[in-house]
Amino acid sequence: VPIMKFTPIKSELLDPDYGEQGIAYPDLNLVSINASTVSAKDDKWRLCVGQTRIGDALGYALMRIDHNGKLDTTFGKGGLATGTFKEGFNSSSAGIHLHGEHIIITGTCRDPSTNLELPALARFTANGQLDTRFGSHGHKVIELPPAPPKSSTNPTTNPAAAPPLTSISSTDGVFVTYQYPWSHSVLMKFNFDGDYDTSFNKVGYKFLTPPQSSESSGRVC
Repeated sequence: VPIMKFTPIKSELLDPDYGEQGIAYPDLNLVSINASTVSAKDDKWRLCVGQTRIGDALGYALMRIDHNGKLDTTFGKGGLATGTFKEGFNSSSAGIHLHGEHIIITGTCRDPSTNLELPALARFTANGQLDTRFGSHGHKVIELPPAPPKSSTNPTTNPAAAPPLTSISSTDGVFVTYQYPWSHSVLMKFNFDGDYDTSFNKVGYKFLTPPQSSESSGRVC
């Protein structure tokens, strides 16, 4: 998957000084790049997350690139940190959050027995190494709250499709939204150790429902 840079004056024009005529290919195994942010270590670097091929499987990718779209080979392994949130579960990352010397990514992993996408977190050092003190060897598959009593038992979306998941940083943690296959959405708050922050709604999560409705769909954050 390529990265493209456009000129600030006419946004439809590629910047010829970036990569090769405005297009850079950091790694040929990349499937998608889903989010990015300026590195806290040095603003000449940009951190990106997405999905990559790992043999016959799909995994998350965290990378650090310069302003020309080239990988910083001192980061991770050759500029990339790749893996799966759980062994045997295809994974993808869509959010990146900086906290001190740590990088936290959010994403999903697909349970092959149910074909459902589950939300997950991983934490890395500033140099792209998994922080094995976090969760299970650096990864944590989120244990979802039990569904509300009034929730539908019939999925309203295709269970094989990735449910909407978004995340946003706060000063003391990370907010994550997840949409269940039967259309309920939940807003969860985690501290930087990946645990539910019970100062939020007393339990660390809140189901989102429109007025006079028992279900909700769509994204927040």
